[in-house]
Parts: sequence; C-alpha cells; structure tokens
Amino acid sequence: MQEKYLLIGQPRSGTTYLSAIFQRSFFLNHSGAAYNEQIKKINNTNDIKIFLNHVNSKNLKHPVVVKEHLCLLQDNNIDITQEFNNFYRIKIIRKNISEIAMSMLIARELNKYEFWTNEEIIFPKFIVNESDAKESYSISKKRLQDIESLDIETHQTIYYEDLTGDPLKDQLLFPMFQNNPIKEFDKITVKTAGYQDSILNYNDVLEWFDEVKNI
Repeated sequence: MQEKYLLIGQPRSGTTYLSAIFQRSFFLNHSGAAYNEQIKKINNTNDIKIFLNHVNSKNLKHPVVVKEHLCLLQDNNIDITQEFNNFYRIKIIRKNISEIAMSMLIARELNKYEFWTNEEIIFPKFIVNESDAKESYSISKKRLQDIESLDIETHQTIYYEDLTGDPLKDQLLFPMFQNNPIKEFDKITVKTAGYQDSILNYNDVLEWFDEVKNI
C-alpha cells in the first residue's frame, strides 16, 4: 500500500515542524515527495486540479507528504475528504489563541514564518498597535474554530501544546515511526516562544486581546 499523508492545520500551529519530521523520517533512506503549502504556490484552479490529480495518482511509487493550511483549502473550495480520500489524515491544533496571534505578529514583523535549528534566530523588539493586535487575535480565533469544527474523518489529532520541540520524542507520537525511529535530525524547525521579549507592549496586547475575545 502506498504511503500518503496529509498534515492539515492552521498557520502558527506546528504544521511545518511536523512536516519536517515526516520528511526526515521517510526520506532519509528512501525517495519521496513532500509538498509544503503547494496550494498557496499555485495561482489558478486548473493547476490546483493538476496537483491534486498528481498526488492521488496510483502510479506514484514513493511516500507522499502533503502539508496544507485549512484556510487555504477552504479559500479554494477544496473538498478534503474527496481529494485526500486515500491519505492518512492528521489534524494539528494549537489551542492557545493568544499565543497563535502573538506568533503571527512576530512572524509578520520579521517577514519570516519558520525558524530552523541550523540558523541564528534574532527576534525583533517592537511595539504592536491596537488594530493589528485585535485583527491577529480575531483571525486566530476564527481559524481555531474552523479547525476544531472540521467535519472530516481523521486518523490522528495532534495538539501543539503536547509537542516537546524535540523531534526525537515527537516523532513517537506517530505510529508509523514508533518501530523504527530516526536517531538524528540534522535540520528541523524550532518552536518559538519569548513573546514578552519581542513584543514591548505585551501587557497592552493582552488587554486588546481580551476586548475582542468574546466578539
């Protein structure tokens, strides 16, 4: 049976980190194909159909890992159950809305959305304005609601809060890696934190989050 995996979550929820674990674990000794937010890179409906037909092809002889954000699939009216019917589907959820929103604010400030172990990470120190803070929280809240209410059959649900940030440990959350885990990861994305160090008006931002929490 061909191995096909769909990692589906929302931005800032650990999808890139888990995708890197899958790629390393599958492709260390085998050929394979990994597609990271491919829908975002495609700008027309016809090419999206070509991509979906490709990953669903029975002629593929190697593992396939597709990582997509739910919001992009929804924006393109993609039926997940239909288009990824033969995939092992993993839903990834990050429940702390405030942390999602702050992570997004920092990523936008840096214009960088992933951080790797083999690079120096210098986080910015900046002030967030009220409108940006409230917008980020509202978007993050909506995206969490969408992924939690996603009505499709999934084989696993992984919570960001349960991830240790150590790929040697986190790979064991997945049954396909438990019998033959990878012993070393030379490059992996890292979980970021330290929001108070980057966002200089951190307490103000929390207050603005509270103002839109129940809207």
